[in-house]
Amino acid sequence: MDKKELESVLKGAMEETVEVLGKKQADAIAAVKDEVNKKLEDINKTVNEKNINTDKTTIEVKEPEPEFVKDAGQFFTMVAKAANDVKVKVDFAEALEKNWKIKAPSGSNTLVSSEGGFLLTPQIAAEIKSAMYETGQLYKAADIMPLGGSNDRYVWVEAVNEDRSTAGSYNGIVAYRVNEGVAATTSKPQFRERELAVKDMMVRVPVTRQLLGDAVALQRMIMNDAPKAMNKKVDREIIQGTGSGQCLGIINASSTVSVAKENLQPADTIVKENIDKMFDIFDPDYLTGAAWHVNPFARKELRNLVMAVGTGGAPVYLPEGGMSGTPYATLLGLPVIPTNACPKLGDKGDIILANMNEYLMVEKGGIEAAESMHVLFNTNEHMFRFTWRINGMPKLAQQITPENANAGDRLSSFVTLDARA
Repeated sequence: MDKKELESVLKGAMEETVEVLGKKQADAIAAVKDEVNKKLEDINKTVNEKNINTDKTTIEVKEPEPEFVKDAGQFFTMVAKAANDVKVKVDFAEALEKNWKIKAPSGSNTLVSSEGGFLLTPQIAAEIKSAMYETGQLYKAADIMPLGGSNDRYVWVEAVNEDRSTAGSYNGIVAYRVNEGVAATTSKPQFRERELAVKDMMVRVPVTRQLLGDAVALQRMIMNDAPKAMNKKVDREIIQGTGSGQCLGIINASSTVSVAKENLQPADTIVKENIDKMFDIFDPDYLTGAAWHVNPFARKELRNLVMAVGTGGAPVYLPEGGMSGTPYATLLGLPVIPTNACPKLGDKGDIILANMNEYLMVEKGGIEAAESMHVLFNTNEHMFRFTWRINGMPKLAQQITPENANAGDRLSSFVTLDARA
């Protein structure tokens, strides 16, 4: 083999070697590329699952919200599961505390269904409160005082302010004119301490096992029915409550003034003289914001009221939207608000003239939810229980003795009409 032939053989061998090495290198590069792509996919998956904020220099990992608290329906479904599974209950309680800083109510045991429950998440509680404001006339009009911390009662000191018979006096403080060189007369107001403690209000909602499996229907039922039930109960207590374990109602408060029926007045009627007298003994200091609250069936009596003008008459009651030009009817210029919380026509309290801002309500914390399958075991139903800590009473402790009045005359921010049986 001459030199030329040897060079040709060596050249061919080198080309073959380079080709083999190039193929192996390409395969190695492709393998590395596949591995890099797989790592990138894993990183992107982690970003999506953990909601990593990559816009910041420091990567912050945010835990995703648990699936069971996306809406009220899923929340109540988890409450039901927690009632029958201790592990689910513990995990659920820990998740609520971690994500919403919601802890078990003070003095209760979240591991025992009969001793405690779960506070609603802020969003669900807000939805329930919003529904209550939409459906109630009295609760939303009252002066609401939220309590925080470990306080279960609202305590305040006020001046004894019912006796205003002295000219220029208010809350025990008297204003005087003083001549030059003459000492002013001093006034010494009297004070008293008052308190209003919250009381538990409970509403129970029975739910079938079939409904428990439908989170959407469960949410619609509970979020619609529970607020209405609580609101109707509170509104009724604001009017008719006894003050014993519940709100002190306007009808039963010692600060309320009531007008007697007219001589020979027929049963179950309201006459113009009733309205005039009620208006006359309503304290004018509270007229701004005042309204008539009436049983719905009392409106038929109001429509017949007229004021004599010469040989004719003028209506005292103006229907809503028409001559009144307001969403409510008016009576002597003040709104007429129908409510089922007022007693039936003819009973004391079927019509009330009130300034609801003078009714004080205190409430503590949020609304607590719990569930038990044992209450209605025989009917294969579950029972949801909602607890709301709330109470209320009129701000005035006694009727007001006004100045420039006859002996025995009294005024108030709440006026009722006696029964006409």
